Amino acid sequence: MQLILDLMTFLFSKKKRLIYTTFKQAEYYKASSSLEASGISFRTKMTNHHRTALGQPQYFNENRNSDQYDIFVTEEDEHSALKAIHQKNR
Repeated sequence: MQLILDLMTFLFSKKKRLIYTTFKQAEYYKASSSLEASGISFRTKMTNHHRTALGQPQYFNENRNSDQYDIFVTEEDEHSALKAIHQKNR
């Protein structure tokens, strides 16, 4: 089911340019705040890799952050978004 939703989002969303990926929530919040402050519209895909094939939680390594945050923007906003995210004064 998730594959179908991902495919539909990719096909119908204008925000297809992956500009930022992180596994740290704090870094995601900094990046998304920078984009919002710059007035840039974006889409986030969060993937949780903390599951087994059967969907059961894995507890063998609780210190490992397994959430992946991907930020997408439109092709037109790509340059401005990268500039906003990578400014030294965030």
